[in-house]
Amino acid sequence: MSSTNIITHIRHYATAGVVSAVVGFLTFPIMTRNLSVDDYGIVGLITASIALFVAFGKLGMQHSIVRYYAEAMQNKRYNLITFQSTVVSLFLILSLITMAIWLFAGTFVLPHVIENKNITKYFWIASLFILLRMVGSVTWNMLRARQHSADVSYSTMLGRGSYLLMLLLLLAFKQVSLTFVLIAFVLAELAAVLYAAYAFKPFWSYRASAFSPDLTKRLLRFGLPLMALESLSLLLRMIDRYMIGAVLGDNELGLYSASYNLVSYLEIIFIASLAGAVRPMYTQIWESEGPQATKAFLSKSLHNYWMLGIPCITVFILLAPDLLIFLASDRYSAGTAIIPYIACVFLLDGALIFLSAGVYFLGSTKTFLAWGLLAGFINVLGNYFAIPHFGIEGAASVTLCSFIIFTTGVVNNALRLLTFNLSWKKPALILIASVAASVVFNRAFVDNGFVNMAIKGMLASICLLIVLLLIDKDLKNWLHSQVTTRLKR
Repeated sequence: MSSTNIITHIRHYATAGVVSAVVGFLTFPIMTRNLSVDDYGIVGLITASIALFVAFGKLGMQHSIVRYYAEAMQNKRYNLITFQSTVVSLFLILSLITMAIWLFAGTFVLPHVIENKNITKYFWIASLFILLRMVGSVTWNMLRARQHSADVSYSTMLGRGSYLLMLLLLLAFKQVSLTFVLIAFVLAELAAVLYAAYAFKPFWSYRASAFSPDLTKRLLRFGLPLMALESLSLLLRMIDRYMIGAVLGDNELGLYSASYNLVSYLEIIFIASLAGAVRPMYTQIWESEGPQATKAFLSKSLHNYWMLGIPCITVFILLAPDLLIFLASDRYSAGTAIIPYIACVFLLDGALIFLSAGVYFLGSTKTFLAWGLLAGFINVLGNYFAIPHFGIEGAASVTLCSFIIFTTGVVNNALRLLTFNLSWKKPALILIASVAASVVFNRAFVDNGFVNMAIKGMLASICLLIVLLLIDKDLKNWLHSQVTTRLKR
């Protein structure tokens, strides 16, 4: 694949990520200002639970589709009809099983944990989303495997746009309630799935008799370890929500969810696009140029990530509390204390894309499972003691600590498998400058007004940019070349 094609696919996925984030920003004040804090906490709980259930339910098969679809197109071990028939049959079975487990949890388990009389009704409505997301995953990933990134992007944008439109209609008719919000959530997913199915229709082939048990084993053998990674990562981020809801109540859960959701836009816009761009790049370099070229790429890319990521996260941490209050009102100000902790989690998550490369290339995926289980245990144990005494800030600090443990374990193993040069001096300097800027500007700007937020963000960005250009000449030259190239177009 040419570099032009790679950039085109990255642009498609990044565009969908930006649209999703913009829709999220627009719907955020609609939700927070029209739902009670308790109901908003339930929305956060349900969406986090959906992510975990879907991750478990797919058993990593979405990764297997992308990995082996091209092989099936070439008829190397299995032909395309065998591959598609096997995958579709598996996903239909997995979808029904996951939906059944979800309904059981919402009917018999959650009512004893969450004090909300309508929690079962909400889970029954959301079960339709579970089914659609599971079935849609087949089509989206087959489109990805066929390099139809534009169709995947259009499907995502259609779903997010439909959701925004329905929320605006509910707002116009003053019907923004948790029940209608969840129904809109389901209908928007239906729109996205229908578009993806239409886009994939020319390539559709299925025959029940073509189901292959041998291919099933191969798909699961590849996908299950990656499912463990995805599920444990989600689990680490949502255990605290259940414990906050059970110990502190729905109001504190709403405060926690609002701040967490605001920070999560970092992942939607930056981390997801970074993963979509970097992993295919270093995989291609590994296959075509070998380990040494891959190591050089990882070293340089990680260095640039730290140098740009640390000041960006710092500015975000400075602005996010004021932005949350501006978007959601003063009711959510008490929850802004968790923002620095969660933002640091996402910063580490982005670094893992580079640092864990050795595990991906050399196949030791059990590392993720072992360290994920340990980090999950520490998360549960830490929250058990921290939440009653330190509230939501204690939960956020435990989440950060457990993720640091997970990252440390995975990186230690990955670097043993694939060692590359790690430069710490300049990232340490930009970290010190960023912490100093955070302290200074937080003390200089104590008001929460929008104008003060804009001035604070602008001054902090200028100061950190100057420091960055002074301490890293290579990055300065790279940024100059990027700007020059864009201006010449």
